[in-house]
Amino acid sequence: MCVITEAFLTVAQAQQKALDYPELPFVMLEHPVAVATDAEVERKVALIYAEFVEKLTGSLPAASGHGA
Repeated sequence: MCVITEAFLTVAQAQQKALDYPELPFVMLEHPVAVATDAEVERKVALIYAEFVEKLTGSLPAASGHGA
């Protein structure tokens, strides 16, 4: 599982190809993250939480207040 920002989509796809691992799962956060405040990062993570859990476990997370 890779977590990337939108700016690195092309790099992630190149790694999938280079590693001969086209099914390598990844989810994308809004860019940027490095200069984001903690609150901004928390909001960005909340947007991808359900997708992240689903790709890790194969099922959506139970209702817990997370996600979009």
